[in-house]
Amino acid sequence: MALQLHGTPLSHFTRKVRILAAELGIEVDFVRAPGVLGTAAEGYGDNPMMRVPTLAHDGAVLIESDHIARYLVARFDPEDRLGVRSDDVHDLNRLAVANGIATFGITSLSPGSHSITAVYSGATGFAGNTSNVVTQTVNANTTTLLTTSGSPSTEGVPITLTATISPNPGSLGTVAFKDNGVTISGAGFVSVSGGIATWNVSLSP
Repeated sequence: MALQLHGTPLSHFTRKVRILAAELGIEVDFVRAPGVLGTAAEGYGDNPMMRVPTLAHDGAVLIESDHIARYLVARFDPEDRLGVRSDDVHDLNRLAVANGIATFGITSLSPGSHSITAVYSGATGFAGNTSNVVTQTVNANTTTLLTTSGSPSTEGVPITLTATISPNPGSLGTVAFKDNGVTISGAGFVSVSGGIATWNVSLSP
């Protein structure tokens, strides 16, 4: 018996099942449900809840899109080529299209500006398309090395504090020098040159 899917074109849950079936190469007879509360139960197949989607196959009736997806994979994709049964969070985010939404986490973008688009492959009944462009700016991770010209020092004798930022930001940004968590007077916005900021100060004992 061919698979029969009862659903509505605008249902995110129905679309999820249709997309999975298309990716697995499964032919499904789509039966459009009324999609209006109070209508005849026949339009929803044998789903006592009168909700979509409902899948009928070989005399079995399944309801709820997640259950249907598991059934399709178990019956038609035992090797789980799409990774539906994967417990790898990044794979699931990359592969899952649930309720019309696909997400992907990434940490490998290099510092700078990136123009990112999402390209939907399309599926049976759904045309492919390319999204708008989103500009993602990635800031470089930095470290700051602080050195002093002399320690211990003598009260009233100036010392030079030097902060070196890596990677070198050139003249971008400022440095605040602090003593016990409190900004040293006048040293709240010290300019950076060549990735280095310096400040001369006399500290009390």
